[in-house]
Amino acid sequence: MKGGPGLKDKNDRQPYLSAQDVFNLTRTALQSYKREHGNHPARLVIHKTSRFHAEEKVGFDKAAEASEIEIADFIWVP
Repeated sequence: MKGGPGLKDKNDRQPYLSAQDVFNLTRTALQSYKREHGNHPARLVIHKTSRFHAEEKVGFDKAAEASEIEIADFIWVP
């Protein structure tokens, strides 16, 4: 799966995705999961090796909400 073009914040050199790109990527993954298992997962866990940008968090939260996932964990693994 492809997430979209990486963006850079002027205060942080780490690339990140826009809220819309994160939403699209996450929704695509969750829809694939649902096709395979017949339902969405009860919990969404996202791991990243860079910090979560606020815009990314918005996209992940909206995708989880759209899929009626109540538990979402965002883990930064430095």
